[in-house]
Amino acid sequence: MTCNAPPSKRPKLDFSDTITVRVGFTPDTKFYVIPCKTFAARSDFFKAALSSQWRTSDAPVDLGDVDIDTFASYVHVVFYDEIDIVNVEQWTDIKSVEL
Repeated sequence: MTCNAPPSKRPKLDFSDTITVRVGFTPDTKFYVIPCKTFAARSDFFKAALSSQWRTSDAPVDLGDVDIDTFASYVHVVFYDEIDIVNVEQWTDIKSVEL
């Protein structure tokens, strides 16, 4: 059987304006540099965090209470518009996920 469907379009990422995000519990932290427009368009949190009312300096957005692997999965969803499930057995406690 031949599939004639065109390849799916990936969202365009605009790295002309970026922000640094610090993720993870101290001492295990990781810094991400993410495109502002892309994340503000996909997340009410980042839309607020990047607004002039909340953002007062160039310091990284602090997500120290977020697990690094969880944030990496979220970044994958935003960048590729797909969910990358590596370990399905770890998802047994999740009843629903809203993106």
